[in-house]
Amino acid sequence: MEPGTAAIISSVAGTTSSGIAGILILIILIIIPFIVKFWNWSKEASAQGMLYSQLSEQVQKQRDEIDKVYIQRNILQEQVFELRSKVEHFEDYENTITDLNRRLDLKDTALADRDTRINSLLHELLQMKDRVHSLELRLKADEAKFCNGCLHKRMNVQYIPPSNNEDSEVGIHAI
Repeated sequence: MEPGTAAIISSVAGTTSSGIAGILILIILIIIPFIVKFWNWSKEASAQGMLYSQLSEQVQKQRDEIDKVYIQRNILQEQVFELRSKVEHFEDYENTITDLNRRLDLKDTALADRDTRINSLLHELLQMKDRVHSLELRLKADEAKFCNGCLHKRMNVQYIPPSNNEDSEVGIHAI
């Protein structure tokens, strides 16, 4: 026992009325630490209860926030999947467009070659036309020069070449 408690017990033991008061004081003195401990414990329990409730509220808020984040993540994942499918679809379009551009380039090359050939043939045709025209003019001049006595010119007769059904006679008919 503590020295103060022993002194109180020895003084209380000597007198009856003061002994009862002393016993009561002794009991109060013994109970006071328990009361203080109980009071501190209740304060501590109350503080722990408050702390627990605050922590529970924070945990609940964090759970709600985590749920919101998961929902947003799921929505974003769905959007990512949709965008990936769109990107793949656009890549297919891009491949198709690239192929069409390649084919158009080949077609352009073929058209350029064809146009060059057409221009060459047209130029050749114009040259032939000019040559035919000059040959016709030369033929007329030669006919006028060498064919003064030709029968079909004098009589205004038209020359008709023989057909396969007719005999091999030259067909000269008067107009």
